[in-house]
Formats: sequence, structure tokens, C-alpha cells
Amino acid sequence: NDIYYWMGSALEGLNRADEAARYWEHAGKGITEPAAAFFYNDQKPDKILYQGWSLLKLGRREEANERFNTLIDYGDAHINDQVKIDYFAVSLPDLLIWEEDLNRRNQIHCRYIKALGLMGLGRMEEARDLLNRVLESDQSHSGARFHLNDVLHEMPGHPAAPADQCG
Repeated sequence: NDIYYWMGSALEGLNRADEAARYWEHAGKGITEPAAAFFYNDQKPDKILYQGWSLLKLGRREEANERFNTLIDYGDAHINDQVKIDYFAVSLPDLLIWEEDLNRRNQIHCRYIKALGLMGLGRMEEARDLLNRVLESDQSHSGARFHLNDVLHEMPGHPAAPADQCG
């Protein structure tokens, strides 16, 4: 979703709107329910954000807002979950079975998911605060760092920018 979104955005910048729309159509499809990202094959929540942004680019605000609200709702609903892992799972990353605090990791993930949804809805200050909290807990969280530094600060005209259509 993210790759198709950015390809559409690049084509938009080249004034090739019809081609851009085709990429955004592709980017707007896919799994719409976030999940705990403990396994390699779990979809990353960023994909849902890019679905929503693509739908915004296509003028489909209601569908986009559904995606963003789903992210926020998931983060709120699961932040206090007690996480247990199947220790026989073969797709756990980074020797996660030895992770000391899976609940803390889940809270970080839920804050990140919620921040993505807030960005989509144009609630930038709230998103920025949550992304900063994610980075306070996990300085190596690449998704939080990318969306905080690159998307929120350096991409005017992007759907996440306060002056654009998400406000």
C-alpha cells in the first residue's frame, strides 16, 4: 500500500493524474483490520494508513476515515491487553520468545497504531505526542521515527500535513 501510494504521489507531482489515480486505487485495497505485529507475516499498521491516504487522494473521505478510525479504535481497545505468545511459533522475530515485557511492547504498538489513525484524520498534535511517546519507550522504532520526522515535518501538501484536506 505504501509503495503504491508513493508511486501515485510521484506521478501526481509529474502532472500525470490518471496514472496516479490507478496507483492510489491499488493502494486503497487490502486488509483493513490492524493486528498485533508479533509475527513476520503480520500486516504492519502503516499499510492501513496508506490505504486511507490513497482513498483521500481519490476523494473517498468516508472510506478513508473508516480506515483511520479503525486504527484509533484498535489502539484504544488493545493497549491494556495481557499478551501471551505461543512459544512454539516458528515465525517470531528477534527471539521474541525471550522478550521480558510483551505487554510493554504491545502498549508501544498500540500507541503507534493510534498515532497513525490520528495522522490520517489530521489530528497532528495528538499524533505527534503519541509518536514521541513511542520513541521515548523504543528509540529504534523506525515507523514512529519515519512518520514523525519525514511525514509530519518535511512533507508539505501530503495528506498528513495540517494545511491539506484532512483537517
